[in-house]
Amino acid sequence: MNRFISFPINHYSLLIVSVVLAGCFALLFSPSISEAASLEISPSAQTGFEKAVAKADSATADRLNRKRQEYSALLQRLSDSRSQSQNLHADALKLSTAVRQASASIDSEAIRAQESRVAKAKSVYEPMYAGYTALNKRIRAAAGSSKEAAKALRMQADTMQAAVQLARQSLRLQQEQLKKLKSERTAKITAIRKTLSGMDSLNDAQRVRKSSARIPEAALKDALKDFSAAARKGESALMERSLSAMVDGGRRLLKQWEEIVEQERRYLSIAEQARSQLAGFGVKIS
Repeated sequence: MNRFISFPINHYSLLIVSVVLAGCFALLFSPSISEAASLEISPSAQTGFEKAVAKADSATADRLNRKRQEYSALLQRLSDSRSQSQNLHADALKLSTAVRQASASIDSEAIRAQESRVAKAKSVYEPMYAGYTALNKRIRAAAGSSKEAAKALRMQADTMQAAVQLARQSLRLQQEQLKKLKSERTAKITAIRKTLSGMDSLNDAQRVRKSSARIPEAALKDALKDFSAAARKGESALMERSLSAMVDGGRRLLKQWEEIVEQERRYLSIAEQARSQLAGFGVKIS
């Protein structure tokens, strides 16, 4: 029967702190955050936009303002998706690291107890075998001088032989049980590592998705440049076309990042699956 071992993540404080710090630096200096900022409308372009809206007829001004608001809402959702993706990824890495380390404690109590049984069996067998061996040496020594003494010693040896054999058999059984426990633990650790290996293929796929997201992002940046140029010139028609392109590009980019977030959820779910697997083997982490 498995006895659960509580294995708080705090026991790995140094490792976890390093992971968290790495995550913080990733959040502070991540290209995705700087790229998100580069999608914002610049203050000078915003000023030009507001001036153009003030001069435009009410219908045009209303369309421009709606598209501007929609673009701002898209950027906020895009920023949220990127942050969510980073947080999910960091949580998955932290959990998978804790699971890998805690897996070393699988069946540790049972193995320690069995090692104690092996040591006890050895403490019985080894002196008994040493005594039996010494007695046989005395028999060989006595055989040439006193047949009666040799006969008496041989009777003692025959009595001891059965006890020695039983002690040897008991030691062998305890050693085999220890070997079995260690083999089972190795199989359990291997099963957990196999589960966690699924994170590697997802991680590779995520890199491809993030690379693919640069295509609509580049198109969006081009539309933003057109918008900025139009805003400086106060050209309402060109601003409206550029804003439409920015909104379309923002929608495509957001869709890509929402898919990335879903994949990060799958990434975390693998780590959670490994944690459940670990709990099934008697080791819980909080």
